[in-house]
Amino acid sequence: MAEKKFLIRISPGQFFVDLDGTEISVSSILSRAAHFDYTKADQMSQRFRRRGSPNVVVVDHFGVPVRAENFADERAAADERAKRFWGD
Repeated sequence: MAEKKFLIRISPGQFFVDLDGTEISVSSILSRAAHFDYTKADQMSQRFRRRGSPNVVVVDHFGVPVRAENFADERAAADERAKRFWGD
């Protein structure tokens, strides 16, 4: 199961908490924000941008925007686990 360690920053200093119909709840407190795995956070942020929130971005649990480089270590670890599993 993927770790839920990603948040959605709606605007600078404001992080997604909940969606009630069309009303988005936000908080400036990171621990109050909803936490997601990366795929779910990315899907939701794409939807928010399509619906008129152009500054939405996926961030890590420190509030830092996620970049491709953030996944390099995770990819390497996954490759190593696969090698051990398959005996390569």
